[in-house]
Order: sequence, then structure tokens, then C-alpha cells
Amino acid sequence: MQAFQRVRGLPTHGNVDDLTWSTLLEAGWQLGSRLLYVSRPHLRGDDVATLQETLAQLGFDPVRVDGIFGPQTEHALCEFQRNVGLPSDGTLTMATLNQLRRLSGISTGRRLISEARSANGLDVGTFTRTLIVHGSSPLASELITNVPYVTTVIHVDGDDAEAAKTANQFRAALLLSFRERPEIVGIYLHYWQSNRSHSVTGKRLAETLAASFDTVPGVQPVVITGLSLPLLRETQMATLQIEYGDLGADAFSAVTRVLRAAIGDVFHNESTGLNL
Repeated sequence: MQAFQRVRGLPTHGNVDDLTWSTLLEAGWQLGSRLLYVSRPHLRGDDVATLQETLAQLGFDPVRVDGIFGPQTEHALCEFQRNVGLPSDGTLTMATLNQLRRLSGISTGRRLISEARSANGLDVGTFTRTLIVHGSSPLASELITNVPYVTTVIHVDGDDAEAAKTANQFRAALLLSFRERPEIVGIYLHYWQSNRSHSVTGKRLAETLAASFDTVPGVQPVVITGLSLPLLRETQMATLQIEYGDLGADAFSAVTRVLRAAIGDVFHNESTGLNL
């Protein structure tokens, strides 16, 4: 079970909790075993992820290979159908699947267009200059004010689902979720990563923060981990979940300065068209 959790980007505790069980169910779906289309709630599974990956390799951007069949995946599928002369209804029919299988052989090993887009800064302009700060920890409270280059800061003190919904609703450029955990030592930075893809901008931001935190006495170790936690998976923008242990007053002030500077860089890059 731990091996499955590790591959799928889940906490590796070895227990079959709700998240592990739902991921096991999703892993049972193979492409072609059911119709795929936008529904409420959205269809989820490995078949959706395979569809997204195939579309992205062929140049039709589903935005993320996250295994969730939402509007972006529907749009990418419609574009593919239109290009191969099929009715562009956004439903994975057998005719569409046959065309995907026919063309996917020539796309194997190609870079995903969704990751290439993010790596080259082409997400600029798709998000608003909004920062979502999630959580009730002291770091979250400290970052609600005095953040450079940010037009709007929204503090969400609810659960992960509320934070993701708010961030997507406002098309925020960045979501930072803070959790104070006295039982751990150091700082843990989690960005979205599945067994098929990852957030390019989220990983880059985590690495930038880690390099700065490494110079701050009293916060080591600094650990970066790609995970497929619901909060990270459900959000369309760069999202980091930041967990930290006890920080002394000096370390807390230094960590706050590092975070403000990093956030300022993200939003400055958004305004100038440069990529983080």
C-alpha cells in the first residue's frame, strides 16, 4: 500500500484512508471503458488522465493532466475532434477514441503542451493579480497585509475545498496554504504532482523558497515534496501547502520576509510578462 501511495503522490502512511481509497477507485478506470464528458461532479480516473496526456502530447492543451474531466479538458477534446473532422461535442466516443489511438503512436515521448506552456511563462494573463492565503496559522495571518505587487489578498480560514473553490473562482495567480505543526522540525513545501505530470510553476516556486529558507538559521531541514493532495490537485494556479514546526521569533521574522519577497517576485513577473 505504501508503494501505491508513493507512486500516486499520497502520504505514505500505509493505511487505506478516504483519499487512498478514492485514488484506488480512480486507478481502476482504463481509457475506453466508459464515455467521458463534462458532468457534475466531474468524472475522475486514470482514463481521464490518459486522455489528457494524449491530448497534451498531440498539442491540444487540457491545462493540467490531473485526471479530472472539467471544462478545459472538454475544450481540448473539442479542438481535437474538430481537427480530425469529427463532431466537436466534447464527448469521448468510440470514433474519437479510435482517432486518438491512431495518432497517439506518433506523439509518444513528446513533451506535454501544458507543461511547455507553463515553463515558458505563457500562463501570464490567464490569472488575476489575486493572492489566496489559506489557514489560521501565525504565518498565514502575517501575510494577509503588506505583500508587494499584489492587487487583492483573500484570506480563507475554511477547509481545503473552500480554499480551492475560492482560488478558482477569483482566478488567483497564487494560493499559499499554511499549517503549523509543532510535532515536526523544519519546513515542508508541497506542490502538485501526480504520477503523470506536475505543476511546473509550483515546483519552481518551492525550489526558490527552499533555497532562501536554507540560509535562515533555525528552520532546517527544508523539504520539497510533490504530492497529489486534494487542495493541490483541485486548484488551477500555482499552489503550495507549507507546513512548519516551531519557529523562534527571529526565524519567524526571517521566514516572513522570504515569503513576502517570493510572493512579490511572482506578482512582479505576472505584471512584466516574465516567468518565475
